[in-house]
Amino acid sequence: MGLYGLPCAAALFDAKLLGMLKKEGFERVEMGFAVKQDKQGNTQTVVTSWIDDLLTGLDKKTLDPLMTRLYAELNFGSRVSIVPSSTRKFSGIDIEREHGGDIVLSQETYLQQCNTVQYGHAVVSPWRETILPHACAYPEGH
Repeated sequence: MGLYGLPCAAALFDAKLLGMLKKEGFERVEMGFAVKQDKQGNTQTVVTSWIDDLLTGLDKKTLDPLMTRLYAELNFGSRVSIVPSSTRKFSGIDIEREHGGDIVLSQETYLQQCNTVQYGHAVVSPWRETILPHACAYPEGH
């Protein structure tokens, strides 16, 4: 779309994404979350977005038409499946699928990059406290 580097790139991309999702029958619940419901009002699909990254839990049959539309309108060309024994990152969250099919969400990697010394303590595993997002020291290039 040629938006990278523009000060308003995230807002422009979000508006385009929201328009495309509405055409597919989704409704925005709040910033970054859109849902698609059946005729009875039951939620069928949730799409979470963070800038130009999307996270959803769809089967291949349902995902393929959505990916076709995303590619046609937004130049999305790739997707990553989280298969058993694999871990992926999304917006500071480690997403791991275990062999039994359970999905585990963790922010341990993100929190290890946070500077908590200014709060009088250091991050120790397992993490049991809350930290403010602005306290994080992001790696170079982010």
